[in-house]
Amino acid sequence: MEYKELNVDLDRYTRAFDVIDVMYQSLRTVLNAKDTYTTVSDRIGDYKEMLTEFNNKVLKRGKAEPEDLLILTINKKAIEAIAHDGEQLYKSLSDLVLYATGAAACSTSDLLMVMEAINGSLDDIERHLNRAYMETWRYIQVRIGYWKEKIYQARSRQEIIDGAFGRWRGAGRLDY
Repeated sequence: MEYKELNVDLDRYTRAFDVIDVMYQSLRTVLNAKDTYTTVSDRIGDYKEMLTEFNNKVLKRGKAEPEDLLILTINKKAIEAIAHDGEQLYKSLSDLVLYATGAAACSTSDLLMVMEAINGSLDDIERHLNRAYMETWRYIQVRIGYWKEKIYQARSRQEIIDGAFGRWRGAGRLDY
């Protein structure tokens, strides 16, 4: 009989810890969502200022270079990654709504996994945006402040190959 009472008590404690864990993860998710919203909003504002400065100092002066397409490439990759994480976030939030409304049954571990997926998606969105911002910022800093047309002159792949092959051939000649 004592074993049955012990199991009931252990089950009660386990459920209490599960409730505490869910409450902690919920709070963490809410704070993460707020922080991510603030960070993403601020970063987008910074992005707008940076691109406006690039537009005013380079593009409006007619000094665009083919290498400036790097900005589009960086941001295309970031947008694709953020869109993927946004889809994952949407799926996780949909699961959370189903669990919260009782439309789908869930265990404590299911709920914790959904909360962790939400946190992961939010973290990934912020990470992708920050990485794209830094890569774009580095390029624009070089482009605005240190760009020398002769140094950064665009060459085709064939020109690069021909130049390298020519140097290699020249280095192989022995003049006695």
